[in-house]
Amino acid sequence: MSKKVYSSCIKCSAPLCPEEKLSLEQEIFYPDEEICHKKDYGRLEWIKAQRKIKRKAKDDTYFTYEMLNRKCIIRKGIKGLNPMKAETPQLKKWLHKHPKRKQKILSPEYKAKMLAGLEGK
Repeated sequence: MSKKVYSSCIKCSAPLCPEEKLSLEQEIFYPDEEICHKKDYGRLEWIKAQRKIKRKAKDDTYFTYEMLNRKCIIRKGIKGLNPMKAETPQLKKWLHKHPKRKQKILSPEYKAKMLAGLEGK
């Protein structure tokens, strides 16, 4: 009888892996690198951001865990940090240029109005 190999037992080859929590803060991500494909972690915001960046970034810049974990809008042509320059000033400028998305807060009145509209259909 053969043993089953579970996905959680397989070592991930992605440079940023949720199972390697100690390395997340120190590691960087280039858009051409592999992304963790384990189903358990696919809904993490920073992994979603990696997928979007992989599709939309065009240059050879990198992204830190802090940048990936920031809930900002990722548009076509997004640029990360230049590996040939000092990280701290670039990171500060990047974070300022990419503000966090504002969470939509729906008022109880608006929710009731939307529900009433749905029930009428």
